[in-house]
Amino acid sequence: MSEAAVNGVAVPGWFGKLPNVGDFASRRLPDGFVQGWDRWLQHGLASARGELGERWLAAYLVAPIRRFWLAPGLLGDSSWAGLLMPSVDRVGRHFPLTVAQPAQSLAAALAARDWYRALDAAARRVLDVDFTIDDLEHALASLAMPVGDAADASTRQLAASAFASMLGATR
Repeated sequence: MSEAAVNGVAVPGWFGKLPNVGDFASRRLPDGFVQGWDRWLQHGLASARGELGERWLAAYLVAPIRRFWLAPGLLGDSSWAGLLMPSVDRVGRHFPLTVAQPAQSLAAALAARDWYRALDAAARRVLDVDFTIDDLEHALASLAMPVGDAADASTRQLAASAFASMLGATR
């Protein structure tokens, strides 16, 4: 399996901690993405630990998996779609696992509901201590985000409305 693609199709990359690995690991994400994402996560985790104190671990362990889309320019020239979930390494150090892939657009990411569901299912499996890096790689090999104009007009309208409501505007 190629580091960047399987049969010419981009495969999601990942970064973070896995229960059967002793420290940070990653595959197929550019250094600029990993470094910027890691800085943001470290800052957020430190803030949460400071604010929650002894309650932090309990909150972290039940945190939901978060799906995301990042606009171009936040972590390089590409937009990114993926998910973030609580995880831990083999020696018990807690740090999230991120699975991500460049995305064509916000509309394409919003239209990729089935991709997100499949990514979610594959990522949850890493919490099984018998699930190896090779198992994760195999699971992700078939999960390239759909390309092309996958978003229909209703999805584009939903994206525009959601963005407008985030800005406090009405549409």
